[in-house]
Amino acid sequence: MKLLFIHGEEKIKEDKKGNFYTDGSYTENVWNRYEQIAEDITVMFRKEEKIYLVEEAKSKFQPFNTEKYKFIELEDIYKSIKAFINITKRQKNRKEIKKNIENSDIVIIRLPSEVGYLAAQIAKRCKKKYLLEVVGCPRDALWNHSFMGKILAPFSYLKMRETVKKAPYVIYVTNNFLQKRYKTRGIKFACSDVDLPYIDEAILAKRINKIEQYSKKNTYKFGLIGSLDVNYKGHELAIKGLAMLKNKINFELHFLGTGNKEKWIKLAQKYKVEDKVFFDGALPHNEVFKWMDQLDIYLILSKTEGMPRALIEAMSRACPCIGTDVGEISELLNKDLIINKNDYLKLSKIIEEILNNKEKMQIYANENFKKAKNYQEKRLNKIKKEYYMEILERLKNDKSITCRK
Repeated sequence: MKLLFIHGEEKIKEDKKGNFYTDGSYTENVWNRYEQIAEDITVMFRKEEKIYLVEEAKSKFQPFNTEKYKFIELEDIYKSIKAFINITKRQKNRKEIKKNIENSDIVIIRLPSEVGYLAAQIAKRCKKKYLLEVVGCPRDALWNHSFMGKILAPFSYLKMRETVKKAPYVIYVTNNFLQKRYKTRGIKFACSDVDLPYIDEAILAKRINKIEQYSKKNTYKFGLIGSLDVNYKGHELAIKGLAMLKNKINFELHFLGTGNKEKWIKLAQKYKVEDKVFFDGALPHNEVFKWMDQLDIYLILSKTEGMPRALIEAMSRACPCIGTDVGEISELLNKDLIINKNDYLKLSKIIEEILNNKEKMQIYANENFKKAKNYQEKRLNKIKKEYYMEILERLKNDKSITCRK
């Protein structure tokens, strides 16, 4: 079986020795899942222009095995408005996608992305069986991105809604949120794309002991993960909320993620907390857990989320967390730890309250740890394998149909 995987939002990275890498969401476990239903796998991503030093790439990204998987580069229509409206680039993508869909038995498309909507149209026209992986909401992401994003948001929402509605198979990474917003007539399935390793009970014990020592603590550490180049991951809310407490507690606010940090430095200076805000760059996936272990509270203050992978990972470290009322965040966290996406006053109030209550902190640590166990890879991989195998059986029973010209 030949499988084609398309994700227009992902960018593959290259180092000076020609090795390829992906972001942290594409681990070996993800590729192993697809290997269970196909021997021949082709991946279509965009490619970063930057060429990384070998050690830098190894420390930040996931290796991509070009001996096992074939990579085809998509034209980057997202890098500028000029590129977005470039007819030549779009035609080249269409031609390349069509050719590879014709040559595939199974097509898996990760949404949202403009390339994904196009791929779904082509797969439908070619009468190929295809599967959509719905991992986020384009309307919320664009609306909170920029003025131009607000203009594009309604159109992207409608395009996503129509694409999902007509798909034969859809996997949602949320339990409720994306299913309600983007309904399908096809066969649907809810399964998170989070794959946690085995969760050792010693992690919880270590966290409980850490909380017990709070009376001796001089500085509390807070962490937030998200690209520094976007406005909807909650960096502003975190700075403003913690600035309210600068005369009450000593703290460090750590941002993990790549991008331009200048505007966040200026904001921290405005609120006189520039000496308390740290930019930790990017880390390989296995190092993120160690980073989380150093935190006292993890903050997920996004204005839009699907299934928040980083939140579940923080919960698996028994880390108390505070989040906004978007996506699946409120389904995962205790309701006492949920705030409105703009309410920095309530954020500071909750932080102050729970830091002074060790018993509550321990309750939150226990709750998070138990919920995170539902996302262990052994359990989820069994579910995912069963569903993908069901799709494979359906495909085997269908007659092969050549693409219409």
